[in-house]
Amino acid sequence: MERQYGEVPFAMCLSARERVVMHTNRKCSNAPIVSVKNLCKTFPGVAALKNVSFDVYPGEILILLGENGAGKSTLMKILAGAYRKTSGSICVGEKEVEIQSIKHAKKLGISIVYQEQALIPDLNAVSNIFLGKEDRKILKKNYFGLVDGKKMKEKALALLSEFSVPIDLNTDVRDLPLGQKQIIEICRCLADNATVLILDEPTAALEEREREYLFKFIDRLVEKGVAIIYCSHILEECLKIGDRVIVLRDGEKVNDSDIGQVTLGGLIDKMVGQELKEQYPKEHIALSDREVLSVKNLSNKHNFKDVSFSLYESEILGIGGLDGSGKYELIRSLFGVNRYLDGEVSVHGDTLRANNIINSMKEGFAFLPADRKSEGLFLDQPIGFNLSVANLKKVSNGWINSKKEKDFIRKFVDVLKIKCSSEKQLALDLSGGNQQKVMIARWLFREPTILIFEEPTRGIDVKAKTEVYHLMGDFVRKKGSIILVSSDLPELSEICDRVLIMFEGKITKELAGKDLTQEKILEFSISGRKNS
Repeated sequence: MERQYGEVPFAMCLSARERVVMHTNRKCSNAPIVSVKNLCKTFPGVAALKNVSFDVYPGEILILLGENGAGKSTLMKILAGAYRKTSGSICVGEKEVEIQSIKHAKKLGISIVYQEQALIPDLNAVSNIFLGKEDRKILKKNYFGLVDGKKMKEKALALLSEFSVPIDLNTDVRDLPLGQKQIIEICRCLADNATVLILDEPTAALEEREREYLFKFIDRLVEKGVAIIYCSHILEECLKIGDRVIVLRDGEKVNDSDIGQVTLGGLIDKMVGQELKEQYPKEHIALSDREVLSVKNLSNKHNFKDVSFSLYESEILGIGGLDGSGKYELIRSLFGVNRYLDGEVSVHGDTLRANNIINSMKEGFAFLPADRKSEGLFLDQPIGFNLSVANLKKVSNGWINSKKEKDFIRKFVDVLKIKCSSEKQLALDLSGGNQQKVMIARWLFREPTILIFEEPTRGIDVKAKTEVYHLMGDFVRKKGSIILVSSDLPELSEICDRVLIMFEGKITKELAGKDLTQEKILEFSISGRKNS
């Protein structure tokens, strides 16, 4: 019997080779739908873009790559109407345009899905998809002048069915998993009937299965002539789905070529300007048999049940599984963000008495959430504040000792190589990789024994990823232990010592040694097969 991915047969999920062949054979229009010439954008003291030129063709997937800070976000925001260019020209079709606003860009047929989710948490999926579009013909009003909710729901179902992912349309968005929120973002953009669709890290919050659905849907869009500008730090998927690739470095275009003319290593070299020897550096340490954390029969009401495992000194323990498997809720319960109802957690042999954040921190836990911008950082506060906010006792004696605080901050900025103008720079103005380093520095400041990472490299570039992996290696080398929850299969297979697979709220498989491969992680995440 053919294995199923939801409603889509496994055989219909195209392999990398099949996609490359299909994209090689796909013929795009000779006339560009968007043409950019000598585009420049300057901010006070910074040249973000320097004479960037390129064309985008109907029915093409154009990959946009570069490190954090290379100018990708600035370029996308100019095309989407969020920023105004400093100089240069933009043509849509054969007409030169001055994109005035986001609304103007949408009228020109250019829409964007940003990496940072922009959903209204207290509204459901239907309301979010059609927010601001209620007065359009697509949403006919009834005789009493009210929005036709039934019609909206039908159209939302039509859009969501393309992904074959069940989403409860009546549930507030705040209560949906990250992957489902991302799909709602994409559907909201598609409801604008875009001819040019800009996708900024579209798969960052998606599991492997959902990514395949997204790629399949993108293929359908390009067959209809929609142009896709696709920005991602997951280089392997870019090579799978792209037709052409542009690389930016320090605001300048350093590559523009067909996807068949580049290699993974060549792209990385172009992005960083030098050879990157190891993409997944792993600190090889003799594992201890000293148990640091013991979890026994942990359960909550809805997300996980009878979960038991151990974490050992100097170990990186991965937790994998599909979205909705309970993996995120489990680690959040360990840190006290969520509550567990039954079971026992012991740290260094002592039972954790109360399930809350304060007690977890006292017992040596630290937690880095996936959504660093809304849950991890105070974006409107300086780097210094973000570093010391969880460590005030170390820099105060009734009153904060400013000199002591600054010394600690400067130490961690130097050790973690955080790129910033000073400790007074706002966290909002840092690149994704440096924001992640600030969160890591905050917790290293506390000298924890257990670091819990939730999607630690989501939305950061390949060089920043390796720096985060080196920091993990340094931590376990100093006898710290790590729990790493990730939907990035290479990250789990290359960085972790063991990986636990969760399925429908239970741990169903443990992988280690030669069995710890991307293929087996995916297989057991989908099938739910248990340990034999």
